[in-house]
Amino acid sequence: MNSSRIRKLDTDGDAVLATVDGQSRRFKRQKFNPVSPLCRACQPLDLDKSLDDAFQHFQLVKTNLIKGPDGLRAAAPVHKGPNSTWHFEDALYIHSFGHRLAQESACPLCTFFRAMRVQPGQYENYKLLAWPSSESWMFQLDDLDRGLADMEYTNTVFMAVVPDIQGLTGEAYDCDMMERQIPAIGVIYRLQADETWEPSLDVLVRPRELAVQASMPLARDWLQACKEHHGEACKSSGSHQPINQGFRLIDCTAEPTTVESQPWGTPYAALSYVWGTTAEDMLDWPRTVLDAVLVTKALGMRYLWVDRLCINQSDPEEKRNLINKMTDIYQCADITLFAAAGSGASYGLPGVGSTPRNAQPRYMLDSGSTLVSILRDPRRDVMESAHWTRGWTYQEGVLSNRRLVFTDNQMYWECNHMATQESLATILWHQSVNESEEDHSTTMADFMIGGIFKGHLFSGGPFGEHESINPSDDPHQLSYGFAQPVEIGVRSQFRGIDEHIRDYSKRRLTHGTDSLNAFLGITNAYTRLPDFYLLHGLPLWMGKVAGSFSGAQITFGLTVSAWYHLGSGIQRTFTCEASRRRTHFPSWSWAGWDAGERGAITWRSPPQFEHAALTADLIKCGREDAWPLWAADVHLFNQGQFRDNRPPAKTVRLRDCVGGITLETEKPDLIMLQNP
Repeated sequence: MNSSRIRKLDTDGDAVLATVDGQSRRFKRQKFNPVSPLCRACQPLDLDKSLDDAFQHFQLVKTNLIKGPDGLRAAAPVHKGPNSTWHFEDALYIHSFGHRLAQESACPLCTFFRAMRVQPGQYENYKLLAWPSSESWMFQLDDLDRGLADMEYTNTVFMAVVPDIQGLTGEAYDCDMMERQIPAIGVIYRLQADETWEPSLDVLVRPRELAVQASMPLARDWLQACKEHHGEACKSSGSHQPINQGFRLIDCTAEPTTVESQPWGTPYAALSYVWGTTAEDMLDWPRTVLDAVLVTKALGMRYLWVDRLCINQSDPEEKRNLINKMTDIYQCADITLFAAAGSGASYGLPGVGSTPRNAQPRYMLDSGSTLVSILRDPRRDVMESAHWTRGWTYQEGVLSNRRLVFTDNQMYWECNHMATQESLATILWHQSVNESEEDHSTTMADFMIGGIFKGHLFSGGPFGEHESINPSDDPHQLSYGFAQPVEIGVRSQFRGIDEHIRDYSKRRLTHGTDSLNAFLGITNAYTRLPDFYLLHGLPLWMGKVAGSFSGAQITFGLTVSAWYHLGSGIQRTFTCEASRRRTHFPSWSWAGWDAGERGAITWRSPPQFEHAALTADLIKCGREDAWPLWAADVHLFNQGQFRDNRPPAKTVRLRDCVGGITLETEKPDLIMLQNP
């Protein structure tokens, strides 16, 4: 019986009447066992057989021995449903739950499936569908087939509980479901009774059963794999200028644990977390810090850097100095531990010490096999955490080279060339970074889902130095693979800082006066580049533009007029969000405004050009007469020099600036235009 063609079920005494491939057939119904803990509808289910049949079916589809319902998803046509939504029909139908998952049940199998519903509470009827693992959101199917064309690998099958919408065929599901709704809940895999947790080298995906405690041996394996295969890409990339004043580390092996001065260059882990506001959050040694000490030791390391303990919070000069060194502190850490759970330092790292984490839904079948949830995609957990909303944590995520993230569900690893999670044992295919025989560095293959922290500062997105891009605000959009190292160019510099400002501006700050302090780690990485300068967070080019024009004058005018807070309405382009002033910064800088939770800085040079692309084109243009350039004669000065409503006698004229030294010294924040 091809279960993908069942259209409806009915009962008739001791038989089941089903419509299969357009014909009505009668099948013997299994006797109901009133002693079984399973409900009447779940008792006849043979999920082992269903998964075995699904595996065989998809293997035959892959080898073209049979045709799937409409071919695999990458090539399958979309169909318009009765409610005007578009859907695919390439899944394999397993079972219809009807409306029995709408309410809690004493049946343990119903309880398991109820916990796995996609879009829970939005629909009453649900069904169980199956797909091959290669078609999950974890892989880009077209690139996977091309990348592994000459390699043998064994696919696996997963299931998901999806809405059963009236009028759609049994195998149909919404086009956006695989990329959006399913990752938000997770899918179901089978771990067979005689199956080990780790896959053999040719199995695409297998699940892991999670213990109460996070698996530190697995975390050590990830760290070792990164060190062995990623070359220089994930190693310390900070400057060689030592931090000679105030560099302290927690000695995690001492009894009791102590904070002590250490020479710059001592290996250490760092912690990224949200401080919080409760009395427990404000303790010197809250639970998150104590758990981080345990993880550091479990990784085989001795020292840990935590801001609240390693910075003398009562010494303003030392605090200011170390805040200016955040680029080096996080870039030079061997690994950074991320607390992406809870809203304060007292919450702890889930799965470490006495800090609990959510139980993994699972159900043992009569065969001894176990159905396990791989849980929601940890990237979603991270992006929906309090950690992801805070301004200070942004630079910590970007600047770190290796990240071990703790969510309420599981651990997640992301370095600059690999991303993986605790609940899935996946083949981590890698490819060479470049064609040089002397360089053995590799990066995760571009058909595998990539990271979310955007650790490569100057990649400028996937298009590098070439085409213009318009970054999407879609929170569900995830990229595949990792950016290849590219030579840092003018366009990627401007695009990189524009994108960082854009993403950072979505974050929240407890104190608006920190809007630049919490971003200094990013700006410091850019100000090391020749002719590139950031004035109150605005990117300027201090060299020549179009061969002879003053870069400072031209790019200041272009940059000041290009940024705005993107509106949240339907008509978004050039729609500004209402914003509040931060009076500690100039009104012409994005740092001087707060658009709240809905606002985000965007960059669009009038009338329609991308700021980074237009700026780079102007700079690279070699002939003065190739561009009709004009900018107002801009003078800058510090408001402290403003006396009796008269501008100061001495100002900084941008037309005469050939470097950032004058701007750095004067710190001007007021504009005066002459000959406008």
